[in-house]
Amino acid sequence: MHKLLFLFFLPVLNVLSFAQGSETFSNIPTGQSSYASRTWTGDNGLQWTASKARTDLTITGPAITVDGRTTTESISVTGIPGGIGSITLTHRQEFTGSGGLLTVKINGETVGSAIPITTTATASTITNIGISGTIALTIEITSVRASVDDITWTGSDGGGPVLKGEPSSYPTSVIAPNPAATSFSVEWLDAVGDTLPDGYLLKGSATGFASIPSPVDGVAELTGVLTKTASFGVETVLFTGLEASTTYYLKIFPYTNSGASINYKTDGEAPQVSVTTASSGGGGGDIPAGYYQTATGSGATLKTNLYNIIKGHTSVSYNSLYTHFQSTDSRSDGKIWDMYSNVTWTHGQKQCGSYSQEGDCYNREHSFPASWFNDASPMYSDLFHLYPTDGYVNNRRSNYPFGRVNSPSYTSQNGSKVGSNSTPGFSGTVFEPIDEYKGDFARTVFYMVTRYENLVSGWENNTSNADAVLSGNTFPALEQWALDLYWQWHQDDPVSQKEIDRNKAIYEIQDNRNPYIDHPEYVDLVWGGVATAVELTDWSGHWINGSVRLNWSTESEWESAGFEVFRSDHPADGFRKIASVDLTDKKAPHGTNGGQYEWTDLVPHQARVWYYRLDELSASGERTSYPVIRVKSTGETIGKLEVHSIWPNPFNPSVQMDYSVATGGEATISVVSVLGQVQMTQKIQLTPGRHEWQWSPTGQPVASGVYYIIIRTAGSTISKPVVYLK
Repeated sequence: MHKLLFLFFLPVLNVLSFAQGSETFSNIPTGQSSYASRTWTGDNGLQWTASKARTDLTITGPAITVDGRTTTESISVTGIPGGIGSITLTHRQEFTGSGGLLTVKINGETVGSAIPITTTATASTITNIGISGTIALTIEITSVRASVDDITWTGSDGGGPVLKGEPSSYPTSVIAPNPAATSFSVEWLDAVGDTLPDGYLLKGSATGFASIPSPVDGVAELTGVLTKTASFGVETVLFTGLEASTTYYLKIFPYTNSGASINYKTDGEAPQVSVTTASSGGGGGDIPAGYYQTATGSGATLKTNLYNIIKGHTSVSYNSLYTHFQSTDSRSDGKIWDMYSNVTWTHGQKQCGSYSQEGDCYNREHSFPASWFNDASPMYSDLFHLYPTDGYVNNRRSNYPFGRVNSPSYTSQNGSKVGSNSTPGFSGTVFEPIDEYKGDFARTVFYMVTRYENLVSGWENNTSNADAVLSGNTFPALEQWALDLYWQWHQDDPVSQKEIDRNKAIYEIQDNRNPYIDHPEYVDLVWGGVATAVELTDWSGHWINGSVRLNWSTESEWESAGFEVFRSDHPADGFRKIASVDLTDKKAPHGTNGGQYEWTDLVPHQARVWYYRLDELSASGERTSYPVIRVKSTGETIGKLEVHSIWPNPFNPSVQMDYSVATGGEATISVVSVLGQVQMTQKIQLTPGRHEWQWSPTGQPVASGVYYIIIRTAGSTISKPVVYLK
């Protein structure tokens, strides 16, 4: 266990008296504000490199700043002599962003992980490393732009770490609750006492407690199916790949130090627990405690964390799928649940073979077409995207993407359709399932691009249909049209009991889960969908040359019939419609493409304030009203007002607005919910130039959802939507 200490930064000496080496970045070529690969000779004559780095920022002195927003970037050096016993470095997040993490590796081994990076300069120390010889050091930055300064390290001998003695006590309250058929978790309360453990070794057996040998000091045991380790403070471990209806016996041993210095507590009676796994299909399959413990962050970070949770599943054979379908895809009457057809099938009867029409036989459908990944394993037999379906309908579906069909060339007995895609972004042939199952297949696609995050970027060019759906990267992994459509299906067809039961059944077979069934909110957290039919990105009004110019723009328009604009002398007196925009004759009224709109209101030339409201009308007749904006027709003006960016969006815990004004004056910034509830209001005096404003609702009674940041000056109002995800 490598112990990590967090210290709020105060001015310190660059090199502690016992340090073997340091890097203060005093030799870097300073003043470079663009991100590029950098190399320099460090304090100790060592050659350092940094990927995607700039050199114009400081902490205590010159610092190296790395941009890890889209990909993990690093600072590295090789050839450090004398080993490393401990290391201290100062880090700080720059600019906007959240969820930044720092990882420290020695000779490729992670010695410090998930170290949070904040906007406060912080010195982090990793002790008890104890790696000797010549060292290669790597510092990785993920999710944010961060500066690093004042790296110091001690040698592994003579000034290295002070080894701890045997832990004072054992952990308590060891339990193994709610075992599944092929997995269970063990939980406990941390040991206490003068000498706390650095971690725990859990050793198991299927024959009894007596067959579990005690560990030996100085020998770090390798992990396996029944041998696991956990850091102090974690208090849980998951065991997978087990046999159903089997009793397992486990003991837990606390330890200090690591490697050749590891020191186990073995005197007295080590805590022990026995657990019997559930029978296959016998009610197991629930989410184990702690399964999603590391599902943190949002966007690409959360997607990668989910990949790390569900990867490495137990791969079954393709020939075994018909047997597994009996537990994964049975209706309440015991018949096969076919999502492509309304034909009733009996398990084990009429497996394909040949077919010439619907109803001849059923087969094993790769809903995520196998040709997209070149029929490779383990994808080829991954049950999460394999379904029993009518063989003839399966053949008509071919390897076409899922899409929306207005004019079908083929329709199955249950209403599934083949035809040209009517969703803007792709005009080729697609397959549209019935509404009841659209969410099921959308969450299947989301699972596939998450479970195979390490491979999906290489699938785009395997077929033209794969190219139409996949974006050739790990994030977002899907083309925009497909992402928008499948996100909408996910919203319109929520997780059903069928999916929940299927997820449990597959978990007992494969030892992994579809996280988007267990936690549907992960779809929004990863891909950032919004909960409105129209995604409004701007709504503003400006007094220009004797008239009011109204502007609004959208990122996407789902099922929208158009807009209506209203004006009022005062909101309390009601509004009068002054304009409308009809979208019903648009080529793609149900598409995801957005638009930009403008209306000029020739109001009387008199000194007064005018109020405007924008309504959006959906194709189903629902009306959505956006926040009222105010425009002053004459009088003192603050000059041109512009909002340059709002980031991140969606956000948690805070969002930042970057804006500018041409001349000075008073402005008001408000945050308003979609229901018109004011969350906060702030009056500020502005000077000409660019400004930043930040809102953090943490600790306030603010629910997840869409809010509008409204900035008002004497002559302009701009409204921008943001999505808060708790």
